[in-house]
Amino acid sequence: MARQVSIIGRRNLQLLVAGLLVALVAACSAGETTRAGGVAIYASLDPAHADAFPLDGRTLEVSPLHVFVREPSGGLEFVEFTVVGADGDNLLTYTDHDSPFTPTADAGPLELAEYGEGTLTIVARSKLAAGPTVTAHATFRVASAQQPPADPDDPREPHDPSGPGAPGRPTTGNIWQPKPGTSWQWQLSGRLDTSVPADVYDIDLETNSAATIAQLHDQGRRVICYFSAGSFEPGRSDAGQFPAAVKGKKMAGWNELWLDIRKIDALAPVMLARLDMAVAKGCDAVEPDNVDGYQNDTGFPLKAADQLAYNRWLAGAAHERGLAIGLKNDLDQVTDLVDHFDFAVNEECFAYGECRLLLPFVRVGKAVFGAEYEIPTARFCAEANELNMDFIRKNWDLDAFRQSCR
Repeated sequence: MARQVSIIGRRNLQLLVAGLLVALVAACSAGETTRAGGVAIYASLDPAHADAFPLDGRTLEVSPLHVFVREPSGGLEFVEFTVVGADGDNLLTYTDHDSPFTPTADAGPLELAEYGEGTLTIVARSKLAAGPTVTAHATFRVASAQQPPADPDDPREPHDPSGPGAPGRPTTGNIWQPKPGTSWQWQLSGRLDTSVPADVYDIDLETNSAATIAQLHDQGRRVICYFSAGSFEPGRSDAGQFPAAVKGKKMAGWNELWLDIRKIDALAPVMLARLDMAVAKGCDAVEPDNVDGYQNDTGFPLKAADQLAYNRWLAGAAHERGLAIGLKNDLDQVTDLVDHFDFAVNEECFAYGECRLLLPFVRVGKAVFGAEYEIPTARFCAEANELNMDFIRKNWDLDAFRQSCR
């Protein structure tokens, strides 16, 4: 079956690497977004924490901000706070052992002016009084005084179906949108080769650092960050955050389990945390993989409508964070999703004679990045160039090897 085969050959070394890098990404990736184990990160403009609001996803003026962890009913022993900048650097660390739990001594405010405009992530690692240690984090934007802040009375959060990341939101704003004719490199395993002459690098989100992404930016490249949105990978640092109820059948050929993408509320904490990590590390875009589960034997009765809802939700959440997002495979839903995604990523559409299904992206000026594995460039490059699609030939392991059609 073409859809099943096309998702095989993405990576096999990265699971080993991911386990070694848990400590390096914990500040950005561990735990749930906003809430974990009943713990929540809130903010207020008032020293007494009046009119507090969930911090995640907000845009705030440069002003003192009172940040605190709202305790669960059982209480907390301590909270370790870290403030992470857009480049992934830790800007502040503080451990508070007394309620109210805040990231500053004497429950003082965060002086946002000291950090300047841009995106910040606050990570709160909290030890429950009668339970484990859980981690929550909130990503928000510091804006100039001329840009109005979000309404503190608006309780919506980015993953709320009625909120800004809701399904049905098309691509808008100043989000990067690669055009046809943009060259690319796709490397998910092995030591990253930053010398490949490509406009865009598509690399693993978790196993690459903010410094690596900054290096690529310094070279004038854009960076797409890969993660799986439709499968459970046991080697990932956030694997413990997936509820058992969302794990389905084993994916053919991979040590992964399909996810029940109907349960967006259950998956949102993990997926939004990954998008927040992409923002913190400086990714320009994300490539969520395995977003065609409805066409596979997942163990769940997934329908096309379920997949559309989940994929549109992912696109809305990415756009809410200023990230571009690519549609991976899922060819039968291209016409329904082209307005919601900024580019496409495909595997083996020439091998299976399916590439013309991707033309809606090209027709609206959005790049189609593709890879073939088994057939030589002589058999697909001429047609790829004629269709104005940007194809390369890769090894199954998606290492540094690359043959480009352009």
